[in-house]
Amino acid sequence: MKITILVLLSFLAGCGGNRTPVPANTIPDNPFFNASMVGQAWTFVNGYGDHTVIQIQAAPVGSEAQVVWHYMRKENCRSYWNPGDCNAELWFGITENADHSWSATQFLASCALCLGNSGQGSATIKVPTPGGYLVIPPPQQAFRTGNTGYIPCWQLGMLSWVPFDCGISGASPVPWVTNSYMDNISTPFYSGPVLVSEQFENCPADCTHEKWYFAPNIGLVRIQQLAVGSTTDNADTNLYMDRTP
Repeated sequence: MKITILVLLSFLAGCGGNRTPVPANTIPDNPFFNASMVGQAWTFVNGYGDHTVIQIQAAPVGSEAQVVWHYMRKENCRSYWNPGDCNAELWFGITENADHSWSATQFLASCALCLGNSGQGSATIKVPTPGGYLVIPPPQQAFRTGNTGYIPCWQLGMLSWVPFDCGISGASPVPWVTNSYMDNISTPFYSGPVLVSEQFENCPADCTHEKWYFAPNIGLVRIQQLAVGSTTDNADTNLYMDRTP
């Protein structure tokens, strides 16, 4: 994923539409990712040997997210998340939906390249239609959100989990599509079947194209960034991330 800023900061409060968390005791867990993985730390390595750590955390009380993926600061500027930004750090807040999928609902970012002079910011996600920012598909063989989108309500210059509502009337959503399918991979950490979440953000004009690979009862085992701000797949093939033992 990448950071996209829309001119929404001066709009008045008053929009809704985010999905609400699903109580854990009312539905079976998604084997590819679920809240029982909170407390884990996943270490990934790319083709250059650079490491990145993702901590799975419970979201703070009062936030609109349920679980936070904290992309900690990385070993090398070229590493994920946001290759090229040496100090990029991301707190990616997601919430479980009724069909066991997960959607982004809030995120906090420190990102000099994508947030300019502000350097950091907090976004509450608004979705005009269901599935607008779905990142982890439901546990089934094939799934497609269709052409949806999301609107980030930004508070620039701060890192805050306090939700921020903005008027989205007339705003153009960031285009978003999630496709999923089953595949098989072989890595030093895991070999076997995976659920692939293939994501297209702001395509085709300024496209970010990524594939996230989830192993049953293990979680995320690979991130493959294929395009960054391009109409074609242009990313360095060595910047994939494989989870380590």
